[in-house]
Amino acid sequence: TKGPCKEAKLRKTIKQVLKRDVHQSNPMDPIVLPPADCLVSSLCLESACKDLTAYRIALKNISSLLKSGGHLVLSGDLGCSCYMVGPKRFSCLVLREEFLREVLSETGFIIQESEVLIRNDNIDDSSDFSGKFFILARKEEAI
Repeated sequence: TKGPCKEAKLRKTIKQVLKRDVHQSNPMDPIVLPPADCLVSSLCLESACKDLTAYRIALKNISSLLKSGGHLVLSGDLGCSCYMVGPKRFSCLVLREEFLREVLSETGFIIQESEVLIRNDNIDDSSDFSGKFFILARKEEAI
């Protein structure tokens, strides 16, 4: 199903949209939710974090929202220092695949699947990314 039918189904399924602050130990504060089975983060943490230490802390903070054995679906850009939205330029934390593997392991995740797509064109100059990453990881333990 595409178009309005799919949109209507999605709107019916979503119960609530909540704001979060990945820099807080409870990113949902003041709301307390039961641990989730799955979290999805796409192009978020690298925009919210000013350095690799902040990224490590943010990943640890969002992992607290996930139950042991739950899954994290993480995707984003590699090697990206900036991107454009219309005429506005935004800075971005440069990520490397090795760092992502290291920080996920440190945070108690086991990578189950990962894929990196290397950028092989320069047609779009709205971002300087070198590739895209897609990771499925399972939370093994609370850290």
